[in-house]
Amino acid sequence: MHLRYKQGQEVQPMVTTPNQSLSIPPLENSDRLSLTDFERRYKAMPQVKKANHLVAGLVYMASLHC
Repeated sequence: MHLRYKQGQEVQPMVTTPNQSLSIPPLENSDRLSLTDFERRYKAMPQVKKANHLVAGLVYMASLHC
């Protein structure tokens, strides 16, 4: 099991399945990601309708109240 730490938030466990694929964590505002990881997470979140951006490795997400 892998643990994902994010300052000020609970630990989110990531479980490896027998075929070695990992669950994909959701995009969150202020995540620091590579373009490859950003695109992988974005594609795994079809319910996200607002624009999301990766600027200098930092994720920016639109407010849910817009």
